[in-house]
Amino acid sequence: MPLERIRDFVCAEILSPVQQFISDVCNSKLFSNLEFLAGDKIVALGGYIGESVEILDENYRQDVYVFEPVPEFIAALKDRFKF
Repeated sequence: MPLERIRDFVCAEILSPVQQFISDVCNSKLFSNLEFLAGDKIVALGGYIGESVEILDENYRQDVYVFEPVPEFIAALKDRFKF
C-alpha cells in the first residue's frame, strides 16, 4: 500500500513525523517553486528510488547528479532512469 494511503486506514497519531511528512506528499511540497539559473546543477544526496529526482528533472530540466550509497537503491535508480 502506498504510504500516502496509510492515513485512510490508520490514525495519523501512530505515524512517525517522517511518515506523516511523506504521507502529506512531501516531495511535491519540498521541490515546488525553486529557482534555478540556466546551467545550474542539482545534487541529490541519498537518491533512494528516485522520486525526488524525477520531480526535479520534470519540473526544472536541470542536470541532476545523484549520490546513493545503497546498492539496491542504485539498481532501482538505474532501472528507473535507464542509465
